[in-house]
Amino acid sequence: MSYFIDYEYLVDSAMRVLIRNVLTSIEKNDGLIDNHHFHVTFVTKYDGVQIPNHLFEKYPKEVTIALQNQFTNLNVYDDTFGVNLTFNGQEERLIIPFCAITSFADPSENFILRMSPDNAGMLGKSKFNEMIGSRIVKTVQDSDVDDNVINFSDIKYLLKS
Repeated sequence: MSYFIDYEYLVDSAMRVLIRNVLTSIEKNDGLIDNHHFHVTFVTKYDGVQIPNHLFEKYPKEVTIALQNQFTNLNVYDDTFGVNLTFNGQEERLIIPFCAITSFADPSENFILRMSPDNAGMLGKSKFNEMIGSRIVKTVQDSDVDDNVINFSDIKYLLKS
């Protein structure tokens, strides 16, 4: 029996979890501190992305948003985050799956993560994405949650494979 460690697969997952943790910290602390700000680049056609039509028409493949001074209502979920941004004086709601992200940067720290789509065009060949695809991890998009508990025994087989 041979054993193979797919480091690319594991690192991709870890980067997306890191992004989720950073955004969760910002959500819990009611905003950014010091000079921190983020540039988030994502694929606009990725399943689950919800952006205004005018933004999609202007950026049909990929777009970069800035989370700096004028964002509100940041909500971080298991597999997506939602945020309100202002475009041309109009506040708009965006929902972005973590697996749609191709770049995450904090210019104040000279920090950047880059993720590439795989050959099939789906982002995130990661355990993170597999868990989302298995429907064990639920996406909650701006609605009340009846049950947001994930039972470890229900997903531990995913972590072993």
